[in-house]
Amino acid sequence: MVPRQAVVLVAALALAVTGCGDKEPSGKRSDRSAKPSASNAAPATPYQAPDGAPVLFDQTRAKTLKDPGVFGLAVTADRAITLSGEIIRGRELPGLKKAWEVTVPKGLGFRGFWLTQAEDAAIAVASGATESGGTAVGEDVISVQRLDPETGEGAEPALVKLRKDPRAPTSAPSVRVVGLLGDTVILDLSHPAATNYAPHRTLAVSEGGEIRWRADGEPLAVGSGTVVVSTGYAGAPGDVRGLGAKGKVRWRQLPLTTDAALVGTTPRGATVAHVGYLGLTEVVALSWPKGRVMKRRVVPSADLICLPAASQSAVCRGKDTLSGWNLAKTRMRWSLPTRTRYAPLMTDVVGRSVYGVVGLTRPVMLDALTGKDTATQPGAAPVAVNGWGGLTLAEGQVRWIPAAQWPPASGSPSAAPSGEATASATASSSPSPSETSSSASGSAVPSLPPP
Repeated sequence: MVPRQAVVLVAALALAVTGCGDKEPSGKRSDRSAKPSASNAAPATPYQAPDGAPVLFDQTRAKTLKDPGVFGLAVTADRAITLSGEIIRGRELPGLKKAWEVTVPKGLGFRGFWLTQAEDAAIAVASGATESGGTAVGEDVISVQRLDPETGEGAEPALVKLRKDPRAPTSAPSVRVVGLLGDTVILDLSHPAATNYAPHRTLAVSEGGEIRWRADGEPLAVGSGTVVVSTGYAGAPGDVRGLGAKGKVRWRQLPLTTDAALVGTTPRGATVAHVGYLGLTEVVALSWPKGRVMKRRVVPSADLICLPAASQSAVCRGKDTLSGWNLAKTRMRWSLPTRTRYAPLMTDVVGRSVYGVVGLTRPVMLDALTGKDTATQPGAAPVAVNGWGGLTLAEGQVRWIPAAQWPPASGSPSAAPSGEATASATASSSPSPSETSSSASGSAVPSLPPP
């Protein structure tokens, strides 16, 4: 229904663990439960059970993709997608044969790639900047292009030109697709690398390039005809507000907010973490239509990066923590570290399966609803996972690691995984999610910066 948060753009990249290498994340999720057979032969009918996320990856059959300059990764049920500044490339799974590629408009650089929840459409965004003479302010140039993730076919890129903010850097802005509001694409424009310029801008454009409206602030979520925007930043407190389809303010909440992040969404509203008056940090559930505060919880930190999970849940990474949230009740289900367990670095979430790494060398797999280990040695911690396997990215090198084991079709947490492992690692079964995340209408390659 609404895009998830780090449903974001592919901007800062992270490394990915390929089994025993250094790692940090960037990847896409949606319904990726298509479960292949253990061999490389594609099944005649894709397996659609919700527990299709792999519990074991086979490093012995890993393949390196020779795609230079990649900074973002995504997968659909049968495509592996890589994103660089110049090219977006889709490959067939499981064979990795090139299916399509799209090149960036001249003078621009790709910034993000967003997929609808149904994986039937994608939006690629790129940006650049033009200079003017003397002290005259130049322009930001934004490209928006709808694509078919299966074939790469789509409309011609639509170009949008905006006069630059004279306070902003002269470089091209980062662009993140937040979601769709009808036929309008909601974009977040920012300069994350700038140390002296914090503002974000919300831009609503048609797929044909028409600017519908624009607003100050960072768009966090889209749902029920509402765009949730945070207007505050360090040194300039603001609020969290809901904007309607034409960009008009419907409601305002959480005054004196200096920072905010999306925890997740439900059909009822959006849950945000924010820093408010005197540094108070809270997680607050706001209703879509009127911004009513449904529940609020004081938390140690609002510096969270969250990914959606099954059963209206989210898994959130803090500076040194990992936690699971029940969005329906605005309640934390579990938190790591504890006295006896580490807090892994999260790399991807698929349904109830949380992939991550401990100490940059030990891949792990957790249950999103309980936080318990479900595979003690999964063999890899990919940043983009589907039923065929997972993609990793380390030091600019992209690797595809095939799946070797899946949970039993019954999804019984006590049952041992069926099938024979082809990798040296062993794994226990993963609890079956009862549903995939239903709160997202789309997803983008998330930007999970280093802790």
